[in-house]
Amino acid sequence: MLSLQDQHTTATAQAATGAGEYRGTFSWTLRSMPVMRFLFATTTVFLTVSLLGQWFLRDHPTSDVAGKVMRATNVGLEGNLPSLYNAALLLACALLLGLLASGSRPCGTADARGWRLLTWVFAYLTADEYLHFHEMLTAPMRGLLRVDGLLHYAWVVPYAVLGIILFVNLLPFLRRLPGRVFRNMLIAGAVYIAGAMGLEMIGGKVDTLFGENSLALVILSTIEEGLEMFALTFFIGVLIGYVREQRPDTTLNVALTPEPGTI
Repeated sequence: MLSLQDQHTTATAQAATGAGEYRGTFSWTLRSMPVMRFLFATTTVFLTVSLLGQWFLRDHPTSDVAGKVMRATNVGLEGNLPSLYNAALLLACALLLGLLASGSRPCGTADARGWRLLTWVFAYLTADEYLHFHEMLTAPMRGLLRVDGLLHYAWVVPYAVLGIILFVNLLPFLRRLPGRVFRNMLIAGAVYIAGAMGLEMIGGKVDTLFGENSLALVILSTIEEGLEMFALTFFIGVLIGYVREQRPDTTLNVALTPEPGTI
């Protein structure tokens, strides 16, 4: 069992279940800086390996091994380990936002609704990142709007509209947060959008001019994904810091329980 608890909740749960039920428990106090350092380093490794994998394929264009390495490590492709890692970052954001939503009392307040809305948004983005729902909109939107160039990846149009509507609705809630938290969340969001949508639009222009396999698009795609990952890492750090302020005794508990009848 994995859970986020404070010290009082942990003590109460252990008293209720009784001694001897757990085979072992690992507890880790959430702290933003160690988590951010680890995630920044992991992101750097993924980006470096992705560039090396694509360089390897360009140096050995007929090699099956090079093709497999590129597909497995390319941060711009779906269904591989970097894509899963990016989705995991989004999921971590959703879980932290859900924790903040659960700690907002009473549940019907505007703040609680704001945290819940952000939780659902990031839950959707998690699925979208790994399954690439947004790409299904590219061809229909391009045909409907008759656009190309910067809007070659035309999914950015409906997502931009939805993003603006979401931001306007969340702004009163966000402005009630402590100033430092509000500013840092805006920075994280701006960097993420600059990568996910800004560089995506530039990449669309590059795609139409030089093709999807051009070196310029490879580099641009890597920078785009890097901005997304670094922004999410920073956002995770911001959320952990705010969770610590609101619930200073919060720990990550991993408890191993035996099967019924084994003890």
